[in-house]
Amino acid sequence: TAYLSAGDNPSKFQYAEFVRARDLNDSAQSVTNPGAESGTTGWTNETGTLTTDTAPTPHGGANVFKGTDADAVTKARQDVAVPGGEEPAIDAGERRGRLRWGQQATATADDTAEMTGRFLEGALAQIGGETSAGLTAEDIGAWTLRTLDVAIPTLTRHIRIAMNFVRDTGGTMDG
Repeated sequence: TAYLSAGDNPSKFQYAEFVRARDLNDSAQSVTNPGAESGTTGWTNETGTLTTDTAPTPHGGANVFKGTDADAVTKARQDVAVPGGEEPAIDAGERRGRLRWGQQATATADDTAEMTGRFLEGALAQIGGETSAGLTAEDIGAWTLRTLDVAIPTLTRHIRIAMNFVRDTGGTMDG
């Protein structure tokens, strides 16, 4: 099974940052409930059922996000508004975004688990997006830091963060 987790210790993997300005160290914009500490609060299910659990041991905090075995596909999302003061710099092509998270598979890496950043304009139409690589053998039994670092397209006003879990084979959600 694949899990996503984040703690509130800056030395551990962080998932609470996406919109960043200048050198990616200023103007961090946070995601609500990035580490599953408040259940699934802040996240909207698109498909399947996003749940939380205390196992495997999170790398920070007390919980992890996961898709259920009953659903072949689980997708959940959250929209983050771009701070108004950043709009001119985004429209000038001067801003980048970074999505960071921890990922683990407990048995096999034969299913898919990935994060997506979708860039939306003011009316919430998608104008761009990036998807992370899926699970690999290195994710089995150990937390792996993943990062998606991209240029933010001009006219972006919201960023949609999405967790995607897909059971490609078998009856257990490994992704």
